[in-house]
Amino acid sequence: MKQPIALLFALRYLFSKRQINFISIISYLSVGGITLGVAALIIVLAIFNGFAGLVRSYLVSFEPHLRIESTSEDPASSLAIIDTFLQNSEYADSYSGFVEGKTAVISREYNRITRLKGIAPGDGGDVYGIKQALIQGDYKFEEETGSAFIGINLSEKLAVSVGDTLTVLSPAGIENLVAGAGSIQNIKLVIKGVYQSKNSEYDGDYVFTGLNHAKYVLGYGDDVQGYEIRFKDYTIASEVKKILEERFGEKEYIFSTWYDLHSDIYNVMMLERLVAWLLLSLIILVAAFNILASLTMSVIEKKRDIGVLTSMGMERSTILKIFMIQGFLTGVAGTLAGGLLGLGIYYLQINYHIIALDPLRFKVGWLPMELNAIDYILILVASIGLSLLASIYPAKKAASIDPIDAIRWE
Repeated sequence: MKQPIALLFALRYLFSKRQINFISIISYLSVGGITLGVAALIIVLAIFNGFAGLVRSYLVSFEPHLRIESTSEDPASSLAIIDTFLQNSEYADSYSGFVEGKTAVISREYNRITRLKGIAPGDGGDVYGIKQALIQGDYKFEEETGSAFIGINLSEKLAVSVGDTLTVLSPAGIENLVAGAGSIQNIKLVIKGVYQSKNSEYDGDYVFTGLNHAKYVLGYGDDVQGYEIRFKDYTIASEVKKILEERFGEKEYIFSTWYDLHSDIYNVMMLERLVAWLLLSLIILVAAFNILASLTMSVIEKKRDIGVLTSMGMERSTILKIFMIQGFLTGVAGTLAGGLLGLGIYYLQINYHIIALDPLRFKVGWLPMELNAIDYILILVASIGLSLLASIYPAKKAASIDPIDAIRWE
């Protein structure tokens, strides 16, 4: 029966028909502060998750999910072992050998330093998202003339489109020409397609071509630089990486997942998310201090009541529970209100896109949001926990009041 009595008194103190005074104003501010803090934290974290998910979807839809490169003295032999493994592997949905390097690309009017990437004409179309990202032309390689697929930003810089010819110069050929040791090693590629990956690096710097043409320009001979793999589910990349490291070792190979290839971007986003969490948590923390202040003043205001109740036989543990429950209910009220407010804004944004963005700047027409259930629950639990912690000191102070002094003081 002690728990219902404590709850009854806590509810009476919270909702009694008293005049609005300074203590009740602080209590309302506490509820309002927690509401705004919880809602802001939910919305901001959902926005961070939304942008992170958007960036991740752009990257994994266009790039391979795992890259394997050799660091041994005989890379051809070590990569041949990997090729044999991948042919009989159940993990890889598709894979392609690749070579990559910087080259000079010249069109009729302009020239740019770009990254030339050679991929297998057949399997490369399954490993990379060029097919799906094409906005002009068709995904078709012609070995005799040489085919090129470039990003939309690079096509604008070079003032070219499908059907135009590019001249690709190798760095080694340029060095030889400068040194007077020979002619420039170059190839001509016909643009077969223009893609838009929504990744500025690929759209503005990369030229994709057949593996043999890229090998010739970059001087790889018959070798490849490594293999790139795509899985049906990109989330298993880390698991497969561990399996390959255990099987082949880490000394002769470099295994890089889609996350490793862009770890700087993801680390920055995680740091920003953590900083936002800490800063917005201060709002809830300040509101929790308001709970502590309002309960402390409530204890002073109810000092005579506490003395009377104690003298009538109410245990000190029950007194403590009364004020603990009062602070807990204040926190719960603000937390639930903030949770519902944040959830409501999230629902409106997801379904009706109430906050619009400039698609030319952000590559999307509305503010992306992605609500993580774990984040949502953690925010609510943390808010209620802080409210409960803020109630401990005033509750203990109330329980330690001497009833005789309390009645005499009044």
